[in-house]
Amino acid sequence: MTVDDPLSRLSNEYPVELSAPDIRRYAAGTGGIPYVHTFHADQPGPHVAVTALVHGNELCGAIALDWLMQGVVRSNGGSVINPERTQMTFASPQAVEAVSMLRDLAQSGITKNLDVASQLEGMASGNTAMYLQTSAIQGHLVRGAKDNFELRAAPMPAFGDKPVRPNNSGSALTIHSTDPLKQRAAWELMKFLTSKHGYTIITRDIGYLPLRLSIVNDPEYLGEWVKDHPLLQPNLDQLAKLEPWTPMPGPNYQQIIVSMMDAMEQATFGKDDDVKGILTRAQEQTQRLLP
Repeated sequence: MTVDDPLSRLSNEYPVELSAPDIRRYAAGTGGIPYVHTFHADQPGPHVAVTALVHGNELCGAIALDWLMQGVVRSNGGSVINPERTQMTFASPQAVEAVSMLRDLAQSGITKNLDVASQLEGMASGNTAMYLQTSAIQGHLVRGAKDNFELRAAPMPAFGDKPVRPNNSGSALTIHSTDPLKQRAAWELMKFLTSKHGYTIITRDIGYLPLRLSIVNDPEYLGEWVKDHPLLQPNLDQLAKLEPWTPMPGPNYQQIIVSMMDAMEQATFGKDDDVKGILTRAQEQTQRLLP
């Protein structure tokens, strides 16, 4: 008997156009385990484990390095690349003004140049006053604040009376297996994860916003939980303003992002006060990398 499987009729209308970062140079490791590196300090201290690229099987975590900066620049009326993705624009007056604001915060000692792990630890331990990041970490911050300090949430800050334009880097579920049985199992899992019950668990336990907004006020799902957790409300309010992250085109996309973000970091925390000059030189460099 032949069973008509709907999955076999699905066409790949939305191909995955992202290339995974090449990390083969780290494969050797230091202790016989591929990609595991162990380092010994000169002084005694605690054992520390650092992990990366483990956000599920999501490649975007290693690629969408600029998603938050895109939202900052857009909120000041600028952009990092034009809508056609043919012209880099992160040295425009609006972008320069946005980065100059960040530099003012850094030079006055309000912000520090820390890696993401240190930022998250500082906020979770109550040693950081404000942290602008994805709502996906809210669950971690709530657990850190419990019985230690009062954690509050607010919408993304605005530049005066200009409209705030937050964006999301995007998370997706995709099936790559060619094995029909694995495809079926993955499809069933995807249906559960994106169901009302699945989104209830994801939002309640992690902090990701539910894409099925009908469950927000439904007492069978998130209704009562949302009432007891007001920290989620600013995130829900921003859904109406949310814009998609713009990926860089072509095979040099990763180099473009890294070059741009390095320039913005230098312009924010470096010794040179010429923000416009730093961004302009980087913009000219990345423009040559576009297809």
